[in-house]
Amino acid sequence: DAAKVNWEIEKTDYEANFKMNGEEMSATYDKAGNWLETETEIKVSALPASIQQTLKKDFMGFKVNEASRIESQKYKNCFEAEVEKGKEVFDVLFTADGKVISKTKTEKD
Repeated sequence: DAAKVNWEIEKTDYEANFKMNGEEMSATYDKAGNWLETETEIKVSALPASIQQTLKKDFMGFKVNEASRIESQKYKNCFEAEVEKGKEVFDVLFTADGKVISKTKTEKD
């Protein structure tokens, strides 16, 4: 039921961006076609309270631009937040209970 699917190569993997059931989503697959993860955009306010607390504590002064819920083979269920402060922008992965899994510096759009 996905609409307007747009494919792109992300490093060595393939990513399909699409809208399904009114939600912006993406799915990533490896070169062999094996599913790696599905990402669903959510409102920043929909991040679990535990993640909101970690953001306030560990990313004080950062603005949260985007948020998403991720299902993946590697991390199972987790969340991602794009945070920005001045020229610094990071994609931060969290467990549902607010622990930081990874923090990756990205380019400002």
